[in-house]
Amino acid sequence: MTKKSAQLKQRSSNSSLLKILLLLVFTVSLSPQKATKSWAGPRAILEGTYPLSSLQVLGECVNRLKERYFDPDRINPREMVSKAVESLQNHVTPLFVEEIRKDEDSDLEAILIRMDDEERRIDLSEVKDLDRMVWTLMNAFQFIDAHLPPGADRENLESIATNAMLHTLDPHTTFLDPGSYRDMQVETSGLFGGLGIVISLVKGELTVINVMEETPAFRAGLNPRDKVVQIDDESTVNMDLSEAVSRMRGKPGTDVTIRVLRKGWEEPKPFTITRARITIRSVVSKRLDGDIGYVRLKNFRANTAQQLQIHLKKLESEVKAPLEGVILDLRDDPGGFLEQAIRVADHFLKKGEIVRTIGAGNKVRDN
Repeated sequence: MTKKSAQLKQRSSNSSLLKILLLLVFTVSLSPQKATKSWAGPRAILEGTYPLSSLQVLGECVNRLKERYFDPDRINPREMVSKAVESLQNHVTPLFVEEIRKDEDSDLEAILIRMDDEERRIDLSEVKDLDRMVWTLMNAFQFIDAHLPPGADRENLESIATNAMLHTLDPHTTFLDPGSYRDMQVETSGLFGGLGIVISLVKGELTVINVMEETPAFRAGLNPRDKVVQIDDESTVNMDLSEAVSRMRGKPGTDVTIRVLRKGWEEPKPFTITRARITIRSVVSKRLDGDIGYVRLKNFRANTAQQLQIHLKKLESEVKAPLEGVILDLRDDPGGFLEQAIRVADHFLKKGEIVRTIGAGNKVRDN
């Protein structure tokens, strides 16, 4: 049967065998050099230097949000401004950002930005939509830009601010700069140098979701739900997910020290872990009593559906007959390629719709 990833799959919901619920979130992958310039600010300043206030990447991401983000009620323009500017505090010295509210329960009224001996109050009272948010950020970044040294990596700072803005929506909506996109390709290939953990941002905290067996992290004693509060000498407060992943990855044989806070611990504890070559098997299987097959899907990599077919054929060859049933274990599966998840579901379901992608305005989009 021919299947195309650009089409909705029509297969049954055979609930006795498998139910897969897939939530598609919005991810932007965009090279700064190819971003549209509809939001570009003044280009004449800092001869030959990328102006932080041009917001080429951030502006393009805002355009995508308007067109495609599935839940506009999550968009809080004032919070986006504040978090975008706050995120630069760990990367720009000296920079201090203070939120101004009437009281703890009131809306954000303004932010106060201090650099060197100067400060600027950024009024947020009129920031009620994404367009106003962008112009307000341009004003804030012009002030910061004027105090940055000429050699500062302004494109990287804009990427950091863009991700901080997007992470106010949900932990999955992310901008991937070219380097992060290459890292993602390495990870989804199933072979890279690292620690052997799956991490995510949970309520703004860098959290271990899963620890792969027989990896440096497993041998060091890391556990799911551990909070990574520091990587080497860098705090993970306001650190975006792609930067955290990049810092923990590296050449096999090199060390990285992370500080971990675990439930029940009063203080974080250091773990010095030697990176190793991580080979990810996304599918493992075994035969159970009664000619039942057990298949565990650790994640959805680029070849997961193909690996599943191989494992099922192997199980059938062991029993020398069709399997009586299959236990499909998706526990601690952090996700991955939507297309691979569709193909896995398609193997078990005969008819009916598997997944539908809903965009902005509740419009159905092709996958």
